[in-house]
Amino acid sequence: MNNTSSTLTAKSFCFLVWLLGLFCQEVGTCDVPWERYGRNCYRYYASVANYDDANANCAAEGGHLVTTKTGDVHNFVMALRPSGGDMWIGLKDLTGNAMTMGPAGDWQWADGSRGPLNWQTWAASQLGGSCISQDGTQGNDWLRNSCTSQFAYMCQKPLGNNDGLWRKTRTSKQADSNLSTKTEYASTLTECAIKCLGEPSCIAFNIGPSVLGRHECVMFDNYGKDDNLYTDNDDWNFYEFVQ
Repeated sequence: MNNTSSTLTAKSFCFLVWLLGLFCQEVGTCDVPWERYGRNCYRYYASVANYDDANANCAAEGGHLVTTKTGDVHNFVMALRPSGGDMWIGLKDLTGNAMTMGPAGDWQWADGSRGPLNWQTWAASQLGGSCISQDGTQGNDWLRNSCTSQFAYMCQKPLGNNDGLWRKTRTSKQADSNLSTKTEYASTLTECAIKCLGEPSCIAFNIGPSVLGRHECVMFDNYGKDDNLYTDNDDWNFYEFVQ
């Protein structure tokens, strides 16, 4: 369910469905094939473009070129992209001095924020240029390039907001799939629901009793033929996603 109208807020909607025996949790999700990290969604594009065209393509998707402002984001991006070759990131030197080789410059990130750069990782060998790529041949460090160069790129956009609506049942429709055997651990029901929504194909989950403050969270991506009925004394609870 998308954002509710002005006459029915997300909080009042969740209260109403709680009265109906449903579980509602507002969470953030990324559309397939975008990947979530923190409060943003990321997607790699293998098709090449110059810096401005790549950023325009990202803007058409509701975002901008990726901004690797911290080492943690840099490492995530490095793991998400294929190895080798250059990839545009959203960083540009506004001085326009194409002969500059080092980190000095008037820096602007693709999200509009300006320098100084609080975190940076420059490749040892520099070509010169105003736009920055991640160099897959030099440990994914930053490399100055001409903004007209044609490279792959990665887009970043804010996490979307969906209202996750779940129905609790006494019937667990087991699934014969890889997700049916995937078990993670969560400290709360909400966390288990968010983990399920983080899996693009997850449609239901079982959550077990608390053991030392942790619950088993078993996720499913399709319904099987057989139903497993639980008694009122069963410590496990089954929730299925309601579109």
